[in-house]
Amino acid sequence: MEPNEEKVANFPSGSTGDQNPGTEKEKGIAGGIAEMLEKMGLNEQQLKTVRDSIEGMNVEESLEKARTYVNDSLNKAREYAKQNPGVVIGGLSALVIAAGLLTASSAKRRNEP
Repeated sequence: MEPNEEKVANFPSGSTGDQNPGTEKEKGIAGGIAEMLEKMGLNEQQLKTVRDSIEGMNVEESLEKARTYVNDSLNKAREYAKQNPGVVIGGLSALVIAAGLLTASSAKRRNEP
């Protein structure tokens, strides 16, 4: 096994026989995170810092918090759109016009010699 593979395979570390290291799903997620962070250029000390911070983290609880946050934000946006339809339509119109101008500019640059 290559040294990098060993680091990924051992992520998260620091668990002893009397600790519950987590489910297989959580181990797979942690290993994937470690591999991704190594590819991004993190060294062993930085990986250890990340490993220590996510050890014992409840993934399902964190995902539920994220879902709640996103749903709350979407509900606020919907409510704002209901109360201010003119502002929303104006903003969307500006985005469509800007996208059209960018597309035209890009096409013009591709056709130049």
